[in-house]
Amino acid sequence: MNNEIITVAIMILPLFSAIEKAITAIAKARMSPIKAYGIPMILFLKLIKWGRFYFSKIVNIAA
Repeated sequence: MNNEIITVAIMILPLFSAIEKAITAIAKARMSPIKAYGIPMILFLKLIKWGRFYFSKIVNIAA
């Protein structure tokens, strides 16, 4: 059971960072319409960072 959780974590964690990099790239590319994209992007990035943080915590507890 624990091994399954860890393998899933190993598969999901790179996905988190990939999404984060993509969003930061989009945010940098679209600096002009900050009113449209800025706040949601920042919130989404924070969500991903916290999600990755808690996910690693859960994985550490499982391991």
